[in-house]
Formats: sequence, structure tokens, C-alpha cells
Amino acid sequence: MRFTILLAATFACATVNAQPFVNAQIGVGSTKANKVSMGYTIDKHALAIGYMASDGKSDISYLQGSPTTTQRDEAEAEFVTLDYSYTFANYDGFDIFVNAGVGLGKSDITRTITDSGSNNSSTSTSDHSSTYYGLHLGLSRTFESIDGLGFYALVGVDSYDYDTFDSSGLSGNLGVRYTF
Repeated sequence: MRFTILLAATFACATVNAQPFVNAQIGVGSTKANKVSMGYTIDKHALAIGYMASDGKSDISYLQGSPTTTQRDEAEAEFVTLDYSYTFANYDGFDIFVNAGVGLGKSDITRTITDSGSNNSSTSTSDHSSTYYGLHLGLSRTFESIDGLGFYALVGVDSYDYDTFDSSGLSGNLGVRYTF
């Protein structure tokens, strides 16, 4: 079924003169999310489906009696993402665009609880579902010497729901794109 949908989308994009592309990007910031994706551009619009891996951390301290107990959740997540980009301006060879992305996936969460009074700690691992939302402003440039190869930078906000905790804030990404 998935292959049939992908095949139908490929033929539909080919009939409207869409250009296929592949992306690879690395994340910078508190939540480092790396993504590979492929999609099509039509005029100023781009739609891509991809795979993203991220990691997140959460620290919670609370008092339980006289010693402080610290709980730390660490998530390693994998997402299937859908991104839409719209290029709204061009300045001196640079394209300026807005990008919105959503993702669904799963995360492996490792919880470590440490008692500062006795210095004992316990660790547990569990699987959870996760979601991702992102909104970014981007700047891209195509290399003139290599046909179809370009680079881009994104700055914006990301929100990750790892089920046991949320992680959101400013983020940045650097990437390369090859258009066929």
C-alpha cells in the first residue's frame, strides 16, 4: 500500500514538472536532530518525506525527605517526517524560505533516579511514542560550479514530545541539497 501511494505521488509530480531532490542535514543546539529526506519542488514549493534521529534530556529535582532526589530522562528518538517549504524571496543569489515540519516516531527513554543522600542510583529503559513539530526560517544557495548541489541553513523552533517529557526551544540546522 505504501509503495502504491509513493508510486502514485511520483507519477503525479512528474506530470506537473516537479524536480526531485535529496536533503541531508545536521542539527545544532540543545536537541541535535539529524535528518535525511527526499522530495519534490514545484516552483516555490517543496514537499519532502524523511527520517530524523534526535536525542533529548530532561532533569527534574525534587525533595523527598531531607536528601534531594534527582530524576533524569534521556531520549533517543527516530521519526518519520513530512516537511513543507515555501520560498518567498531571493536576495543576491540566496533563496529565503519558511519550513514547517511534523514527525511521528518512537523513542527509547532511559530514566536515572539518584538519591543525593546515599548516592544510590537506579536506571530503567522503556519504549514510547514521540511526536515532533518544527517551524524554521531558512536561507539557501545553489553552487554555480556544481549543477544541482546547494547548501542551506535553518533557524527556528522545534518541539519534541517524548511521552514522559517535552523538549522545545530554538534550534538550527545546516544541510546540503541535491536537485536532480
